Amino acid sequence: MLSSRDKMRPGMPSSAERSKGNTVYHRLETLGTQLPYAFLRISVADNGIGIDPNDMHRIFQPFEQVDGSSARRYQGTGLGLSLTKRLVELHGGEIWAESEGEGRGATFRFILPMPMEQLLASG
Repeated sequence: MLSSRDKMRPGMPSSAERSKGNTVYHRLETLGTQLPYAFLRISVADNGIGIDPNDMHRIFQPFEQVDGSSARRYQGTGLGLSLTKRLVELHGGEIWAESEGEGRGATFRFILPMPMEQLLASG
């Protein structure tokens, strides 16, 4: 995602995409520097099904799905968020989620350090 100069750049305004009737917003911001790094915050938000605050602690666990029933409306293995968390952490970053509850959408944010020279070279 960070290597695609045409899609997202630091300071770029939020953009939106439509996906299966929901809107997904993403934003890339430069938070500050602690030489030789700059810190980038990437946010992805949607207006989808949301997450109950009581389930928030579970969503980054492998094979975990908030709705574990066989009749659930959304498919998946429950690995996407746990893999994302691991990748962010391997790059020295931090990830978290925010939601005001079911039916209220969710926002996922992560912060990554990026070498200043790489950030400056990307334009």
